[in-house]
Amino acid sequence: MNTEQYKKKKEELVANLTINPDLVFEYDNSPYADEFDDIFSFYLEDLEYNSKYGIEPSIVFFNTNLSINAWATKYNGYYVISFNMGLIVGLIQMFKEKPGLLDEKENKEFVDFEKLLDNPIYILMYQNAVHFTFYHEMAHLVQNSDLLENRILEHLDNSEGYSERRHLLELDADEFSSISIGAHVLQYAENMFGDKVTKRQFENLLIIACGSSFLYLLSFRSNQREIYYEKFSHPHPVVRVMWIIFSIAGYCSRSLEAKGINLGLDPKEIINRTFDFCGQISKHFFDYDPMSTFMDDLANDAMGIMAYLTKFQQLKENDKTLAVFKWNQIAIEIQNKIAKENGD
Repeated sequence: MNTEQYKKKKEELVANLTINPDLVFEYDNSPYADEFDDIFSFYLEDLEYNSKYGIEPSIVFFNTNLSINAWATKYNGYYVISFNMGLIVGLIQMFKEKPGLLDEKENKEFVDFEKLLDNPIYILMYQNAVHFTFYHEMAHLVQNSDLLENRILEHLDNSEGYSERRHLLELDADEFSSISIGAHVLQYAENMFGDKVTKRQFENLLIIACGSSFLYLLSFRSNQREIYYEKFSHPHPVVRVMWIIFSIAGYCSRSLEAKGINLGLDPKEIINRTFDFCGQISKHFFDYDPMSTFMDDLANDAMGIMAYLTKFQQLKENDKTLAVFKWNQIAIEIQNKIAKENGD
């Protein structure tokens, strides 16, 4: 375990960010200590790798808050991501402790598909849900907006007021998180299937990734509100789900085509299959039926959703402050460097 490294980071945190040491969660005596340790180690390394965005020095830590939340901030020159310990425990209980997630008859395709993988599907969904949260918060660091100094919280109850800029930053963070998850899906597909991956196999991996983000967003209290557009601090979960799934599927499709692999992925088909899959397993996550409300909102407000997303798609064009713009710029620099090394 990396508890000693974590404690050193805590000392650095307290010394440089004037955080009350009692608010830093020390996980060594937690029943989930190994999971906290893995998360800390993985994302600390990930933050160091992504110093290319100028987000250094950086720290990731767990705080003692029991709610399902996370936040990002910049303070005294440090770029910080903090997970509420309640978020990690909540995601463990939501996904990782669901070994009976798949029904042999109702989910036969995914039961058979799971046999080809190195991890059960409920573990992959758990990993993707944690990834989604981390990369969303990292996007706020990359944006480095004025709001970052005041700590950007993922308000699950959407208690703050609306601003167009805030919605744009949140959608950008969702898209940045989505393409980061897409990069993980691409790497995982290559590890599992290599160049022989089939359309159906890749679609199934996308559905697992999209489905975990979908179910996670459905659990937000704000999902119980009627669909809205220019209100509150975050877009409505229905809107965010559509943006996220299109972003993951689109990024993976473009990346595969750039490698000369054309699987003919159809985002609409992936969305429909994701909804079907989540509808089949949602009873394992909720005591009520959020899927029905979601599908009703989607059917009744399709034009409004598309108009809202089109508006923000236009707003983000050529906005150099956004995380996805910066991702694309670094991707271009890497491609140019590789081309130069190859003498192209």
